[in-house]
Amino acid sequence: MPDLKKPARLFLVRHGEVVRQGQGKFLGFTDLKLSIRGKKQMESLAEHLKGISLDQVYASDLIRAVDSAGIICQNRKVKPVSRPAFREMNMGDWDGKSWEDVRGKNSEINPRYFYNLKKFHFPGGENWSQFRSRVLHEMEILLREGQGKKILLAAQLKV
Repeated sequence: MPDLKKPARLFLVRHGEVVRQGQGKFLGFTDLKLSIRGKKQMESLAEHLKGISLDQVYASDLIRAVDSAGIICQNRKVKPVSRPAFREMNMGDWDGKSWEDVRGKNSEINPRYFYNLKKFHFPGGENWSQFRSRVLHEMEILLREGQGKKILLAAQLKV
């Protein structure tokens, strides 16, 4: 039974490197697999974490995060659970495209615009407030349900 007075201990893990066709592109909701290097990164992390017991493991529902969490759980009794709310920011019309592709169709866009995501809104995607609200709402649920437990979350989040 979890200790309701003790907070959860949360391990945030960024997914491993994605396959080559996704590198250098805006990857929000675009669903790509891990590269061989990305799998090795997660295997190395799993080895590093082997002495830490995990009670719960979560990931966004994108394959790169699910596979990352799965690799970490390979020699554990816990199985990863996917939660769509932990997806990366929806980059809308830019999702899956390189900067060159985006700039070619939108020459007026200055690359400095999207360095401050709190002010930038991806066309057809989420704004910072929507993204942050989605993720933090789910994080509050996860931490409340996981009081007193060790939880790992595999995703790419900057909230």
